[in-house]
Amino acid sequence: MEVGPVHTDATLQVTVALESPLAPLKLVRHKKICVFQGEAAEIRRDQLEEVAQEAVPLADIIFSVKSPPSAGYLVMVSRGVLADQPPSLDPVQSFSQEAVDAGKVLYLHSHPEAWSDAFALVVPLGLGTPLKGVRVELEGLPAAISLEVQNFSVSKGGSLTLAPPLLCVARPYFPTLLGLGLQVLEPLRHEALQKEDGPEARTLSAFSWREVQL
Repeated sequence: MEVGPVHTDATLQVTVALESPLAPLKLVRHKKICVFQGEAAEIRRDQLEEVAQEAVPLADIIFSVKSPPSAGYLVMVSRGVLADQPPSLDPVQSFSQEAVDAGKVLYLHSHPEAWSDAFALVVPLGLGTPLKGVRVELEGLPAAISLEVQNFSVSKGGSLTLAPPLLCVARPYFPTLLGLGLQVLEPLRHEALQKEDGPEARTLSAFSWREVQL
C-alpha cells in the first residue's frame, strides 16, 4: 500500500472455497497399539490411517489431540540441525498423517504400573466436516514374558497332556508371537517330557508354545 511518500507492506490471507464441501474423511485403519512398559511405541500407518476422497495432501490431514494419554506422552521425532546431532523427542498436541507414515510419531509409556491407556483425536479438514471421536487404545506389556502354571499329579505309568490351564502365557499378546518357545531349565528326574508323536526314549529340552496349544 502506498499513499504519497508513505508506504507499507502487508500480507493478505486468502481462503479458496470449493463449490461443494469436501467429502468427510474415512478412518480406514484403527488398531490397538501395544507398548512395552517404560518404552516407546511407534504409531504406524497400519494402526492409524485416514483417507480423504479428494486428493488432499497427507500433510494437510491433521490429528489434533482432544484428550491426551494418562500413562504416557505423544512425541514427535525431530532431526537435529547438524548431521552429528541426535534426534530429539518433542511433545505434540497435533500431528499429520504424513508424520505417521514417516514413523515420526511415538507414544512414550511412562507409568510402569499402568497396563492400559488411551487418547482421543479429532481430525479437522479445512472447510470439510471434521472427524470426531477417534479413540486410540494402548496396551502395556511387561518387559518379560510371564508363565502361569498349575501343579498336577500323574498316576504311575500314566501320562498327562501339558496344555492350558496347566500352563498359560500371561496376557493375550504374547501367545500370538511367532516362534514363541519354552526351554526346560531343570529336567525331570524320574519321568520324561515328550511329544505325543515323538520318540519315547527322548525327553524334551525345549518346545514351542504352538505345540502346547495344539
